[in-house]
Amino acid sequence: MDPSLAWGLGLMVVALALLALEVFVPSGGVIGAVALIVAVAGLVGLYRADTLWGVAGTLLVVASVPTAVFFWAKVLPSTPIGRAMLGSDDVDEASAAADSFAERDEPVAANGATGRALTDLHPIGYVEIEGVRHDAMSRGVLIDAGDQVRVVGRSGVQLEVDRA
Repeated sequence: MDPSLAWGLGLMVVALALLALEVFVPSGGVIGAVALIVAVAGLVGLYRADTLWGVAGTLLVVASVPTAVFFWAKVLPSTPIGRAMLGSDDVDEASAAADSFAERDEPVAANGATGRALTDLHPIGYVEIEGVRHDAMSRGVLIDAGDQVRVVGRSGVQLEVDRA
C-alpha cells in the first residue's frame, strides 16, 4: 500500500472521529476546525496516492461536513453549554411541560381507584380516574381504550394500572 494512501485514509478516519466527537464534547467549534484541517490533510494524501482516491475522499468530506453541521446545530441548543453560548437560558418546552405536569393541582389517584383507559395502553397511555386524566402504564397486559382499569401503584407521577 502506498504510504500516501495509508496516511490519507488514516487522516480521513481521524477527521470523521473528531467530527463525531465535536457533537458530544463542548469545544465551541475548535474540535470541528481541527477535524476540517485533518480532513484537508487527508485529502492531500489521497490525491497524492491516486486521483480516484482523492475524488472519493472529497465526496466523503462534501457529504459529511454539512450533515455534521446540521446535526450539531440541532443538538447544541439542547445542551447547557449550547444554551449559554446562544444566550437562551429559557427552559425548553419539554421540561416546562414535565414541570407543570409534576406540579399539577389535581389529586393523585389512590391505589385501588378505578376508571377507564382514554387511550390504548401498550403499555403507556392515558387513563381517567375520578374525572381526572392521568399518565399511566399498564402492568404486563395490553389495555385498549375504553377498558376499565384499576390503579395498582405509582412510578413518579405515572400511575401503574391493570384491568379492573
